[in-house]
Amino acid sequence: MTRPNMDMADLETIETMHAVTLEMDGGLPGYRDKGALQSAIARCQNRAYYNPSADVFELIAAVGYGLIQNHPYNDGNKRTGALFTLTCLDQNGYSLPMHDDQLYTFFQSVAAGQLTEEKMASFLRTHARPKEPEKHLSPAYAQAVQHQGGER
Repeated sequence: MTRPNMDMADLETIETMHAVTLEMDGGLPGYRDKGALQSAIARCQNRAYYNPSADVFELIAAVGYGLIQNHPYNDGNKRTGALFTLTCLDQNGYSLPMHDDQLYTFFQSVAAGQLTEEKMASFLRTHARPKEPEKHLSPAYAQAVQHQGGER
């Protein structure tokens, strides 16, 4: 199994994502609990280290869930968790082809405690789809990539 790309699960990247969400939609800047952010990141690192068979969806959910449930920021926790989740899926070759209202309901369910971290990972695993091969690739190469399960 190819190891997931979890380079985005670091303090600086997540802080940047949080700043972007506040810039786009407004909100109160600053931390409520910086340790809660560090905990969300550590969840992913620990899972990857102690469970080498953890898939990309488990690792993404570990951080996304932690961001949403731990409330590390004064504002924008759901938005930051959603942005992290969707961007990290993208970086690992997946999309979540859902309408905005469906995505809102999903992330709201996580925030409301209706979905556990495991159920979040299961939801991502079930609904995420491999991204289409880039349009500029030759049809033969795109077909070969698709035949190999999307790995390049």
